[in-house]
Formats: sequence, structure tokens, C-alpha cells
Amino acid sequence: MDTSEERNEITDNIFVSLVTFSDHTLHHLFPSLDHSLIPLLQGTFLNTCEEFGLDRTSKPFSTIIRGQFKQLVRLTSNNPKRIHCLKN
Repeated sequence: MDTSEERNEITDNIFVSLVTFSDHTLHHLFPSLDHSLIPLLQGTFLNTCEEFGLDRTSKPFSTIIRGQFKQLVRLTSNNPKRIHCLKN
């Protein structure tokens, strides 16, 4: 979930959602679920994120692209503990 973001340009149109990767996080959590069913999970998903303090606010496409390139050029970890766990 740290690496996926939702785009706020895409809303309730299932065709546009399918071809532009809307509901991105839920798609990755439930990859085999038919995309037409994903909106049924939104409420529970957002409530769970809120419960655990995760920000799932939709962002503009330009912000997501900028963030992708910032990740590509980053040379240090954002979370040293996670890297330490992976090395063990």
C-alpha cells in the first residue's frame, strides 16, 4: 500500500476505471476479483485505512507521476527498519 496511490480524476465510470488503473490499491490487494465488484469494497477499505492511520486520499495524476520519478531517483530508504528486516 505504500507504493500505490489513487487518482482523483477517475470516479464512478467502470470503463474509464478499467483502462486507467483506478482503484489501484484494491486491485493489487484483490487481483483476481472482477473489477466491477471492487467499488463494493471501498467503504470497508477506507474505514480500515482510517482505523490504522493510513492516508488514502486520492491525488492528481501529475502528483503521482512526480512521486514516481522521485522514487526512481531516490538512493536511500524511507524506512531503514524495513530494509534491515529484508536483509535478515
